[in-house]
Amino acid sequence: KQRELRQQILDQSKALGDDMQHKHEEVLSVLNQEAQELRVDKTDRTTLAALFTEMAMRLSNQFELPNDL
Repeated sequence: KQRELRQQILDQSKALGDDMQHKHEEVLSVLNQEAQELRVDKTDRTTLAALFTEMAMRLSNQFELPNDL
């Protein structure tokens, strides 16, 4: 009886360890995917500076669009 109990505990311990490893791999995968998306979607400083410059020019009525022909 005690031997069966030890075996059950060992089996459960192994199953929990495997489950934890699987969850760890899932979390790392999601984290890596999110980090990759952030790198792709990130706006560079030059583009952001140009956007702010254009906004400032528009707000001060200094931004003119070319006339349509």
